[in-house]
Amino acid sequence: MISPVKFNDDSRLMNNFQPSSGFLLKVLAMHLIVTPPSDHPPTASFTDSPWYRKCKYHFGQYISMGECSLHVIQAGMLIALFEHTQCVADSARLTLGVCGRMIYELELDAFVAELSIKDKVVMTLEEEEKWYTWWDMFLLDSYLNMPPVLAPKQPAIDMEPFQGKFDELRSHFYSSSFRNLTRENIDYYIMEHEAAENLLRIQRVMRENRHKDVAHVNDVAPRLWTQVNGSIKSLKERQHSARTFAGIAVNLSITLALLVR
Repeated sequence: MISPVKFNDDSRLMNNFQPSSGFLLKVLAMHLIVTPPSDHPPTASFTDSPWYRKCKYHFGQYISMGECSLHVIQAGMLIALFEHTQCVADSARLTLGVCGRMIYELELDAFVAELSIKDKVVMTLEEEEKWYTWWDMFLLDSYLNMPPVLAPKQPAIDMEPFQGKFDELRSHFYSSSFRNLTRENIDYYIMEHEAAENLLRIQRVMRENRHKDVAHVNDVAPRLWTQVNGSIKSLKERQHSARTFAGIAVNLSITLALLVR
């Protein structure tokens, strides 16, 4: 999600006391997420951690002042990941929802949709970072909504702006000029994305039918399973062929979601 080249450039600007907007916040969020829990200042819970509270406070300041940038979005995603992994109340989805709103303000969804249909895309480092940020946002949004969440929440961003199926997307992105992605990385991303898309489809049906009677749900469930079953089988075949676990956790979540329902 974070371009090493751009990060080094921003670090040099910071050392010259000219940091780009939101970069220092992102550094704070990176420190928060990579620091082992045992190294945090001792508190009753991570909700009271001064490092977390200061980072979240500065994130809120940027939001309140309308500072919308990739740095702020990425920082918010890292904060949401910390909140999720450290069980900081129910803050993760709220934080991620703010990031989703900023993504639409920067029109990253339109950028990714356009990118997915262009031939032989040549991207700048900034454009590549936009692509990573949107895709990671989509995946993180899905992961935060996986079981044991019994009543899936509304996604922070729409399902996906990509056009085409797996083979078409893979061929398209193979021909694109990614500096930091190998073909194996691209396959991994697309398989994770496809699994997350299936999970979101199931979660949407669960949200729409959670207050309806059992007879209606029993009528909807077989059609839903038929809809996603072919995609899951295809995904499993590609996982086996590529010898990767991409999408396996999300596939397990799909099974759990259907069993719970």
